[in-house]
Amino acid sequence: MNRLRLASSTRRGWAFALGLGASGVGAGCGSTDNVEVYPGGQTGGEQPATDGPCDAVYQELALDEVAPFGATPATVLEPVLGTHTAPLLWSSNTGNITLGPEQGLSDVELIASYTGGRVAWAHFVEKEATPGEGTAAAPALLSCTPDRLEVDIDVQLRTGGGALAERFVATLGAPTPDNAQFTKVFRLDTLGGSFFITAPSGVSAVLQLTVVWDVFGFRGLIDGEVTTEQPDPSGGGGGTVSGQRVPFGQWPPPSNSGGPGGP
Repeated sequence: MNRLRLASSTRRGWAFALGLGASGVGAGCGSTDNVEVYPGGQTGGEQPATDGPCDAVYQELALDEVAPFGATPATVLEPVLGTHTAPLLWSSNTGNITLGPEQGLSDVELIASYTGGRVAWAHFVEKEATPGEGTAAAPALLSCTPDRLEVDIDVQLRTGGGALAERFVATLGAPTPDNAQFTKVFRLDTLGGSFFITAPSGVSAVLQLTVVWDVFGFRGLIDGEVTTEQPDPSGGGGGTVSGQRVPFGQWPPPSNSGGPGGP
């Protein structure tokens, strides 16, 4: 069994990439920056963003400027900024891997602040057809992501037993004034806490953190993109690689009544 333990690392500049297509880099691979993702897809920064069949056009905004959805960025940030705490439940249903050092019930604390980061409205438009590729419209399932407000915020997050103790920059996305969220993907050996997984040989994982502020309050999900490498039984140079998403934990814990637990 391999015990994949997270080594503490000093945070430096973050590379941003918004989108579900985050690279599933397994622990132990070569050094790379963490990759931030957000449902919808954007390769962040100053260059035009892409989202499947769409590009993003950005309009910079001031905090007190009304965005196209009728609210200011400052209004969207009101429930996000500050200190948030919640009970956290680590999952016991993680297949052939074991999580540590925290198990069962714990708690999470998140501190969000705004220190002058990017504020912009992202408008997604269909890409122009490339010559020679035809001009057929993209299928409905590949339609553009809804437009959204994007704000870069500073985040500190820790869990009660020290499994996670992270400081990072996240791009908050808000398609509506009452729904703001971010997703961040971490390679296991870049985390600042003591989180580890015990797994069979050939199994690696990255950790994905999703945090949401919406009508149900402050919610979050910790899960892993687990990759299994199967060598070629004939001894050749081939083999297979498979992946699955495994729930690691969520806050608040699931409930049979009232609003939902994690996102």
